[in-house]
Amino acid sequence: MLVISATNSLIPWRESGICYLYNGFKHADLSCDGDAYLRSDGIMAITNDKPKLIGHAFYPSALQFMPNQNKGNKSSVVTFSTNFVFSIKPKYPEIGGHGLTFVLLSTKQPQECRLNQYLGLPNDTSMEMYSTRVLAVEFDVVQNLEFMDINDNHVGIDISSLISNISKPAAYFVGNTTISINLKSGSPFHAWIDYNNQEMLLNVTVAPVGILRPQKPLITLPIDLSTVINEYMYIGFSASTGLLSASHNILGWSFCFGGKAQDLDLSDLPSLDKSVKVIHSKGFIVGISLATVTLVILIILGATHIIHHFKNEDDIIEDWEVEYGARRFKYSDLVAATRGFREKHLIGSGGFGRVYKGVIPDTGLEVAIKRIAQDSRQGMREFVAEITSMGRKDLGQTSDGGLNRGSVGVAVGGRPPEVGVECGLWVGYGLMNGSTGRY
Repeated sequence: MLVISATNSLIPWRESGICYLYNGFKHADLSCDGDAYLRSDGIMAITNDKPKLIGHAFYPSALQFMPNQNKGNKSSVVTFSTNFVFSIKPKYPEIGGHGLTFVLLSTKQPQECRLNQYLGLPNDTSMEMYSTRVLAVEFDVVQNLEFMDINDNHVGIDISSLISNISKPAAYFVGNTTISINLKSGSPFHAWIDYNNQEMLLNVTVAPVGILRPQKPLITLPIDLSTVINEYMYIGFSASTGLLSASHNILGWSFCFGGKAQDLDLSDLPSLDKSVKVIHSKGFIVGISLATVTLVILIILGATHIIHHFKNEDDIIEDWEVEYGARRFKYSDLVAATRGFREKHLIGSGGFGRVYKGVIPDTGLEVAIKRIAQDSRQGMREFVAEITSMGRKDLGQTSDGGLNRGSVGVAVGGRPPEVGVECGLWVGYGLMNGSTGRY
């Protein structure tokens, strides 16, 4: 038996067997793509728990699975064995995430790989139309009805399709007793995958780390793999995330042609990062509820403040009002005083707008109302100077709805609904000489 570190792109099968062993991946020579990488602590991360990720990690060289194919003999896949320790930690464990696969691929740069429930594999329900040959063992934590998944916690064997040829709920056997396991718990699990070319059986076994390998496999599939894979295949791991996300990690990996893979030294494996917090759905729901209540309270307080602001805006006194002793008029009173700014109330045009004569209905006060055009450059100071030069006794501004308040306390830039014209309104009344007509 030969333990190797590959440097060639293709490695032929040897009668003595080809084996490799990784108790952690600190100094491993593996081929990673996408979001997969080897962490400094020796863990192989296929993805983290961010959404919309895809990752692959492969042994760097293709291995010869059918050594007799070019010798004129009937091709058969050699016996092989692998075992590895993995963990799947969904961001929201009670909701789940997407799983990972141990995979044999005819290329380590597969095309058309997909995110979400597609496990980072080349395509979805049928791979037969693609040149890429695929054999995958999936450890899945989402039930996808498109692929006829049996539940959201299962193990399956996929041949040229994401619809599993066979799948079982995640569990292991102690004698004849079935003990369920939760793949999305974030805990490490030990998996064993073996193919016997004499019996043509593919076996899959899984158990929590620390449990001796169960005698009875979880899955046994009779199959001639020579009809499924190519002579040379790449082996490794694949995973992806979607809106549901999860961290997919491999802690150790052993593989062997021609016999049983070496056992991993579990005491020498890297530890999962306990400092990474998992957001449980109950806490998440409580947090969302508190955030929602807080948001509602803030909206109510904000609305109350805005209403109070507008309700009391008329009490805000501008500097020019104090300086010139201005009073305020309701916009509706000015509309009524001029019968909607009709032409018969027009008494002239000033340099910056048109002037209307009117009488405030409730008080009988005679006023002159200057409607300032939107593009006028006359400001409040200029208007006051104009009134003062005429010997004004007082002036005022509008104070109710329909006007855009803000520019020096007058209705500049508003669109009064009754008039339908962009304007500002400034009011003069009680002018010297007793006539608003001179204004």
